[in-house]
Amino acid sequence: MPQIAIPLTSATLAADDPVAETSSAGARVQSDLLPSQRPNRLVCDLAAVADNLGALRRAIKPGTRIFAALKGNAYGFGLHQVAATLAQAGVDGIAVADQAEAISLRQRGIRIPILLYAGHLAGRETVRANLEHNLVPTLVEASEATEYSRLADRPLDVFVKVDVGLERLGVPAEQAADFVSQVRRLPHLRVTGLYTHLHVPADVSDEFLRWQLGRFDAVVAALAKSGEPVPMRMVASSASLVQARGIEYDAVDPGGMLFGSAGAAAPRLELRVRPVLHAITSRVLQVKSVTPPRYPELAPYAWRPGLRIGVLPLGTCDGLHHFNAGRVLIRGRVAAIVGPISIEHVRVDVTDIVDVAPGDEAVIVGRQGDLEIPFGEVMAHRGHRRLADLAMAVAPTVARVGAANEVSD
Repeated sequence: MPQIAIPLTSATLAADDPVAETSSAGARVQSDLLPSQRPNRLVCDLAAVADNLGALRRAIKPGTRIFAALKGNAYGFGLHQVAATLAQAGVDGIAVADQAEAISLRQRGIRIPILLYAGHLAGRETVRANLEHNLVPTLVEASEATEYSRLADRPLDVFVKVDVGLERLGVPAEQAADFVSQVRRLPHLRVTGLYTHLHVPADVSDEFLRWQLGRFDAVVAALAKSGEPVPMRMVASSASLVQARGIEYDAVDPGGMLFGSAGAAAPRLELRVRPVLHAITSRVLQVKSVTPPRYPELAPYAWRPGLRIGVLPLGTCDGLHHFNAGRVLIRGRVAAIVGPISIEHVRVDVTDIVDVAPGDEAVIVGRQGDLEIPFGEVMAHRGHRRLADLAMAVAPTVARVGAANEVSD
């Protein structure tokens, strides 16, 4: 079985003066952070994202286009840096679920095709933005298509999504060929793509996958039989790519695979993707000795003689309750989380770390020195099925930064 690791890649907030930092684990990081930001980091290896794209290209049919699915802030790994990395690495297109994210990519200089997954109601501003920023929306409803046609003042490329078994957004497979024909008769709309998202549960069978693919193929066959041009055919999420052997369509749209995760089911296709995630870190804000509580029954945590705590500027607003293992690493030693997690702070027990000082790095997940808090442990502790779920649990308040082997001073 392939070792499908799981990564996190970076999206940083805009900043004026990028700076290089060094973690106690030895990783150089390139951060585009404002000095006013709190020192919380999700550190990733962007080179691994590009390498994983290359691994996918080698595994699929030559000439197949790859649309990188970067929904959910690139699965929590950081939309803008990931998109820039993939564009430079030669990805054919990007797919997102939020028009605002797509517009922000255009504003940051991303010029490759951007597909908008279904999820926006048709409206004047929505259609105008698609035209202005050269975005390709997905259509799933006749009334939606009519409204797009009415509001568009020039040609607009659109994709149609076909529902073949996920029972979510999409035109039912039996109606899809007629729907495509109807859309093509509307002014200004050009159907340039047809895609589906397979349902791939953990215990998926070949028979179920073939049934879904057969429904999609029937739509394509019906269009061809009618004499209409067949648009670009796109099938394959990360999960379906590693499950359905021999998928050969015009395009695929992997997501988690680009970060080292391929879904819940045991993979059947060997893909040598590699880890992207380095660590989630913070910094010690204050160290203090705790005096004996006057009202011990009301104290936020149990006191003992000599107790010292460190305070980190990381809390529930950052999602910490979803990505901690009950301890952190400081100066290569373990510091247990004590008391409840506050909105923007957390306490850790540093009694036995005598040399701890404000500014010291605290590793929430990852390696520091000879010790490690494994992501797998945190996932099990917090009930995450995939590492991508863990990454998306890290709030946008935590800056995404890319690890760099070579950072100019």
